[in-house]
Amino acid sequence: MTGVVEFFNPNSITYESVFTFTTAALENAPFLYDNDIFTMLSSDGSADGVAEVWSIQFDSAKTVDFIGIFSHNFKTGTVKYLDDTLTPQDFTSAISFVNNTATSSVYYVTSVVCYGLQISVTHTIDGSEKSCGELRALDKFAELTRPVKFTPQPNIEADIKKKYDGGSDKIINGIKYGFSFDFDLSDAEAQIYLDLSQRGRSFYIYAASCSTDKSKPYFEVESIYQVVMTNKPKLKAPENLIDGIMWTGTLEVDEV
Repeated sequence: MTGVVEFFNPNSITYESVFTFTTAALENAPFLYDNDIFTMLSSDGSADGVAEVWSIQFDSAKTVDFIGIFSHNFKTGTVKYLDDTLTPQDFTSAISFVNNTATSSVYYVTSVVCYGLQISVTHTIDGSEKSCGELRALDKFAELTRPVKFTPQPNIEADIKKKYDGGSDKIINGIKYGFSFDFDLSDAEAQIYLDLSQRGRSFYIYAASCSTDKSKPYFEVESIYQVVMTNKPKLKAPENLIDGIMWTGTLEVDEV
């Protein structure tokens, strides 16, 4: 397995953010940060070719170097950050949609301390209302290279409902994802691994770069999960350890 597994601090967009939408309903703003790409924020009566502007003001200054826009239909438009006067500014590498056909998009931007985001969309892929299932403004704090093994561990949340005839039905309420990674780790990466076990809050984990097939489950563009580390850190090294030999460690996480 190639690529890296990336780790990000929690989303800067939260219930404490201040939202301003051209036509979308304010009560639906949580759909942008609920970690569910299937609940959509949509404009309401915004004609194709007319700009729909969504402004999100963070609760305080935040460092951002990653923008994720998932389950959307944006064909033409822009994404900008808000400076300390809440004026929209282009990122160092400007983000724009031009005849876009992708429904999930990620952007690695030069790290910037900002106070919010502004999304402006003029045309949609299908000509319908401007819609988005999830918006992430994240700050990357670490990455681990050389994952040698990956094991998905989905947790299906279900209830058993008794039927009047004595049988039962299994009611699926949802699914939370869990993962196990086996790593070869340098000394510096071993410290990152140990630091993850001591974090007092959740983090996002993103392994999409570990596969070139973006249709593969768990490695799609939108496959970024808010998780906690669940196993105790266990670093192993060969006998007669000498400088330069890689450590091995297993990272297990569960979606929150």
